[in-house]
Amino acid sequence: MGRFSQQRKGARQLMPQSPYPAPFRLALEYMIVDLNHLQLLPLADRLLQVVARQDRAQTVQRGNILWLSGPHRNTIRLQNKSWSQKFAPASDSFQREISYINKVLEPMGGMLLPTSMHPWITHDPEASNWSPCCPEAQLSLLCTDQQELQRLFQAARIVLPLLPALSASSPLSEGKPTGHKCSRLLSPKPHKASNGIPADIAAAPAQKQLPSPLTLAANQQQLTLHIGLLDVQESPLADICIASLICYLLQALQSGQWETLEHICAFPAETLESILAKSIIHGEEALIDQRTYLEFFGHRGASCSAQELLGAIMDELVPPTSNFYEPAGFIIGEGSLATRILRSSGPETSRINIHNTYQDLGQCLAQGTLFHG
Repeated sequence: MGRFSQQRKGARQLMPQSPYPAPFRLALEYMIVDLNHLQLLPLADRLLQVVARQDRAQTVQRGNILWLSGPHRNTIRLQNKSWSQKFAPASDSFQREISYINKVLEPMGGMLLPTSMHPWITHDPEASNWSPCCPEAQLSLLCTDQQELQRLFQAARIVLPLLPALSASSPLSEGKPTGHKCSRLLSPKPHKASNGIPADIAAAPAQKQLPSPLTLAANQQQLTLHIGLLDVQESPLADICIASLICYLLQALQSGQWETLEHICAFPAETLESILAKSIIHGEEALIDQRTYLEFFGHRGASCSAQELLGAIMDELVPPTSNFYEPAGFIIGEGSLATRILRSSGPETSRINIHNTYQDLGQCLAQGTLFHG
């Protein structure tokens, strides 16, 4: 990743690997499909019942990982139940559960499939065969008080436009490219999340309301910030690597690594949303030409791609000793999963090419590896 840092002047010292800005939870949702044809299977309820050995089981908890059925029974949601500040053990825990779920699903003819949109299922709610399936990932951060929540919220606003560039994994819909690397965020309601970035913390919706890039929750004297806009990756290794990089970035912004938090707070939501719109379409290839925005991350040029900016951020913030240094370098250097999916499925994106690509993605999920495309 050193090639990214060469594009910047005056690189600073690496930040320490810990502490992270706040204890985290990560929720990852996966599709349930049949082993041979990758068609969606509504097996989530049966899966929970078999593992829990109860006819009406709605959740399963194994270790620190909680399983929940998706709203249409063709997805399963996994999340770490207890708050954590260590990413590597969480990655291992998620991977163990995925392996176990696949073992249970196999006699039913099923398996788990990653990414945030099924590549050929119809996504039109007016169609008779509509079967919505737009899995998402969500990173939640725990705050100790209102002041910490305010700081974290302001830092997260600035980071949001970069998230699709990191995590886009939904470039195909109904068997063809959509022209958007992160098509999930354009899917029909009620599964479409609002892409409006709140101007301040007072404008952020509560968790119980409609999906939004940033939502808040307060219960049992806990204050939580939920960060959306994240597509699901090919394996927990990639998802947690991205979550780790986000936390490094939030930590740097809160601590005034490049700009004061007061300066960041004044940045207009409309400009953030315009950068986000480019990121949703182009992913890591999005051109960022807002000089003031780039300066928040210490970049002094007039413009650069989201990939170049993310690479420079990683070089500055993530220690080479981190468990996620090499995976992060791969994700940023090779491009988002959406880019690798398009590269693998080829310019014609035939059904057989798409099928083979997503079979490979299923293997990556089962084995906990990264997808090269």
